[in-house]
Amino acid sequence: MSGGAWSEDAARGRLASRVLGQGGWWQHNAEMASEMEFQLRGEYIALDALLKATGLVASGGDAKAQIVRGGVRINGQVELRRGRKVRAGDAVVLGDIRVQVRGP
Repeated sequence: MSGGAWSEDAARGRLASRVLGQGGWWQHNAEMASEMEFQLRGEYIALDALLKATGLVASGGDAKAQIVRGGVRINGQVELRRGRKVRAGDAVVLGDIRVQVRGP
């Protein structure tokens, strides 16, 4: 299954899920609504693909818009490149949601 569009409610913890994405899987802990983990299947995943695979955005266009406006941080730094390679150990933040990226 490829990464699908999930509602903002799901991303904020009203749904605990495991979803296969383009670059791995993510598991959202409903008890900690602002944190989730993403498990890579390879060495890296592009930032825009990660945002889509985790359901933090509904489409590639939404991902691009969030990134271009400076709404995404990686390891505490604003990231403006949608193709930026996100690797194991990186922490990606969009709004009040933090995604911790784990290795394969």
